[in-house]
Amino acid sequence: MIGNAARYGGEGRCYRFWQDFVACTKKNGGEKAVCVPAKEDYLECLHHTKQNARLAKVEAEMKRQQAAGTLPAEVQELLNRTPPQ
Repeated sequence: MIGNAARYGGEGRCYRFWQDFVACTKKNGGEKAVCVPAKEDYLECLHHTKQNARLAKVEAEMKRQQAAGTLPAEVQELLNRTPPQ
């Protein structure tokens, strides 16, 4: 979402990241290569690719530890809890 209108009014969740990216490109004469960190922040806000990749690694490690029987007891207890009804 490039515009600043969120679904129910107000500012969109990633609009500030977009503004930072645009300000960077304007400041650097349209040179986008200088603004890669700002662009990455904006795209991460939109798609959560880094967050999802990290979550997948954490879940894989939990499964590995669970299969090996080395998962800490506190974590195993949390996994065994049933959610409140």
